[in-house]
Amino acid sequence: MSDRNAAQRASYRKRRAKQLCARCGTHATRTAYCKPCRALMAGRVRLKQLGITEAQYAAKLLQQGARCAICRTHQAKLRKALHADHDHRSGVFRGLLCHRCNTGLGMFLDQPRRLLDAVEYLLVCLRADDAASKRAPEVARDGADS
Repeated sequence: MSDRNAAQRASYRKRRAKQLCARCGTHATRTAYCKPCRALMAGRVRLKQLGITEAQYAAKLLQQGARCAICRTHQAKLRKALHADHDHRSGVFRGLLCHRCNTGLGMFLDQPRRLLDAVEYLLVCLRADDAASKRAPEVARDGADS
């Protein structure tokens, strides 16, 4: 009975044993490819779908100093690689953006007028907040009477 259990345990360990990534050969993984290589390969597929070569991506990355073209956040501070931004009508590769900036442009349908309207809205709200804070009476700090 114990031989059978030992054989089952050995079989289980063998099935669960980690292997080296088929691409890089350095990371241990339970699948054919490690997580960084899967992400890299998925990124390559996406670039190919957009008609952008890895050389074009690398050149733009160097040109932008590995920073988002809008918010200037460095790629090292991001969880995901910079996204290849492209014009949805013409397909032209515009630059590299972080996830937030890329999503933001998408939410505004890549329409500059909508973005300008949003900026104007924020400025009006900011001015209203400033005016309200100037009119508000001073509040005593730490319960001290003025």
